Amino acid sequence: MTRIIKTISITPEFEILAKKNHLSWTEASRVGMSMLLAELGIREYDNNLNLYRKMRAFQKVAEDLSLKIAEFEKK
Repeated sequence: MTRIIKTISITPEFEILAKKNHLSWTEASRVGMSMLLAELGIREYDNNLNLYRKMRAFQKVAEDLSLKIAEFEKK
């Protein structure tokens, strides 16, 4: 299989977090591209794994908002 090499720029924060969590930049770009393609509705990328990832992302947003609401109600 032919491979194409791409160069990206990242923030120092991303570099630190990637190293700390042992994340591969190649895998991160594949997952990110796959999710973006799924969001565009490209059928072969709109699979159960990406749906699960989207669900987890929305769940995290809901949890964060719930915490903010709780903090606001205490004031």
